[in-house]
Amino acid sequence: MAPFLKIILIMLGSTIGTIILYQIIIRIVRKFVHFPAPAFIGRFLDSDRRRRIQSPDAIIMRSGIKSGMKILEIGCGSGAFTTFVARAAGSNGKVYALDIQPGMLEQLKNKLLKPENKDINNIVPKLASAYDLPFSDNSLDLVYMVSVFQEIPDTVKALEEIKRVLKPGGIFAISEFFIDPDYPLRSTTVKQGEQAGFKFDGVFGNFWNYTVRFILQCYSDILPVSRSKKEARESYDRLSRFYDYTEGIFEKKSINIALEHLNIKEGEEVLEIGFGTGNALIKIAKCIGKSGFAHGVDISPKMLERTNRKINKSGFSDRTELICRDALKLPYPDKKFNAVFLSFTLELFDTPEIPKILKEIKRVLKPGGRLGVAGLSKDNGRSLFLRIYEWAHTKFPRSIDCRPIFVAYSLENAGFDIIYRKKAKIFFAPLEIVIGLNK
Repeated sequence: MAPFLKIILIMLGSTIGTIILYQIIIRIVRKFVHFPAPAFIGRFLDSDRRRRIQSPDAIIMRSGIKSGMKILEIGCGSGAFTTFVARAAGSNGKVYALDIQPGMLEQLKNKLLKPENKDINNIVPKLASAYDLPFSDNSLDLVYMVSVFQEIPDTVKALEEIKRVLKPGGIFAISEFFIDPDYPLRSTTVKQGEQAGFKFDGVFGNFWNYTVRFILQCYSDILPVSRSKKEARESYDRLSRFYDYTEGIFEKKSINIALEHLNIKEGEEVLEIGFGTGNALIKIAKCIGKSGFAHGVDISPKMLERTNRKINKSGFSDRTELICRDALKLPYPDKKFNAVFLSFTLELFDTPEIPKILKEIKRVLKPGGRLGVAGLSKDNGRSLFLRIYEWAHTKFPRSIDCRPIFVAYSLENAGFDIIYRKKAKIFFAPLEIVIGLNK
């Protein structure tokens, strides 16, 4: 072999070896230490060479970015893709360019002053953390990141914030590139999004350069209720004899937490929907004292009979009133109650009925009144148990009547301000305990 060719091969091998060694060392370091790309490399990140590999047009198409959208870019840096997205969003759209580093945002602002970007007036730079996004709930159409997500030390906390600011059905897109030291496998990105409760919408590109797209779950993702009201009434009549045992084992702790945070006070007027055998209603009657009043609505006559006996025995019959009926039309005047409580009841209503019952609850609640809900949750990702449970509900809807729903989302969508939210489990079943304030 000619000496010149040997030198070329040695140089090529050394270069490749150096790159591989660098990638190995930096990936090991980044595995344990997460930090954003420093501001001084902003000009290198915002380069045409990079955009030839990571095409802005491909990222826009894969992410689902369209004209008129309100868009958030987390980790915009010096704006390598921001101006392209802004043009795609159009004059009716808005792009919020968020970064944690003032130096990066300064570079972006200087870029926007250049003659070629004078036509762009829909970019709003934001200095903030992904843990505390400066946007109201359900206000954005799309959130995207390009080679940023794995730089965030607490991705779970960031995902919760993204879910908060996205509109129902909103898009969350993550683009990754193999050369990036924080590059994760596509399966890792998909798993992180699904575990946070996002619905996987697709993966685009290839191993080296891909975009994963998620959709924020909404009502359309909740399983339907297939049994009739008559069947539900008959089922709970049969269960009334044993219900105290199941509630004591599975529901009591969650109900107590919800009631504690509902903070019922003496003299208040409170409604419980789906009171069952009356255990929570008796606790409510104790809290309101002699000057308050507790109302209960349940669909089952047998549940009402058992609850009435308990209330008479407890001595609270002078401050309670029970009725047997479907709660979709509550027989109470507007702005009557200080608080309304539902435990493992909201998920028994069919999917189209959930916003209707919440609207009815808002009607009877006073301004500033509280709604407390404990229920099975679909907002804990796609665990194996959840998939099995939903399969069982689909196959045996008359026996397994409860199905997981998006509790906090349902309240937010109905116009309640969430003042308390706790995710928990009953054995393996995910649940949410949520307190909402009537605006």
